[in-house]
Amino acid sequence: MINQIIFKIRKGANLSRVKEIGGKLFSDNIKAPKTITLYKKHLSESFMDDQIDEEFYEFKHKTYGEFIVHALDLTITERKI
Repeated sequence: MINQIIFKIRKGANLSRVKEIGGKLFSDNIKAPKTITLYKKHLSESFMDDQIDEEFYEFKHKTYGEFIVHALDLTITERKI
């Protein structure tokens, strides 16, 4: 049996992205255009150990890149398959 953790980010949630350009950090915030379903494999590896009971979660997504989302905008479901 495998435990699968599903993260649903609600439509309109603020996705905060930070990019480094020329040695300076720039913030880039976008609103989620639809409900986004992500899995544990999408958690950013550098954050994974620190993300238990945190206010923010960091993800990697093929369309939106690396972003941080507030825990209030997430629904976390765990299921066994």
